[in-house]
Amino acid sequence: MASLEANVVLCSAAVSACGTGQDWQCALHLFSTLAERRVEANLITFSAAVSACEEGRAWREALELLRQMTTGAVQRDVILYNCIISACEKQGKWQHALLLLAKMEEDLRADVISYNASISACEKGNQWHRAVDLLLQLRQKRLQEDATARPYWPATKLVNGSKPCFS
Repeated sequence: MASLEANVVLCSAAVSACGTGQDWQCALHLFSTLAERRVEANLITFSAAVSACEEGRAWREALELLRQMTTGAVQRDVILYNCIISACEKQGKWQHALLLLAKMEEDLRADVISYNASISACEKGNQWHRAVDLLLQLRQKRLQEDATARPYWPATKLVNGSKPCFS
């Protein structure tokens, strides 16, 4: 019988399977064993672990994974940031969502998903003025808002009076 050697592909698949099964703790446990298995995590492995945290609403753990990535040589991407922002949004952690959005803008270019998750986090935290600011930034950056952001535009018009709501 042939043995199955642990490699980054197999480990990433296992972490992802745990996340798909909504067992973020199992995903993080497997992720934490990579070093002892002499497997170096890559963007896919980190993304699988972050996605599991997002599904499990484990925003602190998702932030810790991002911290681990910044100390290592693993490049971050928009999808990874969006998962972490979404994990914060699901728990109403608007401060963290906004900090992540700002950090993301330093490293990459945020997309409409980044803004929508941040707007939703602000909504959950009753931070309407911040949500309106994000909507205006979304427009200034000429990012096309989707159905998630569209219901907020009437509030933007009320707050900003002279600024057009739709163009």
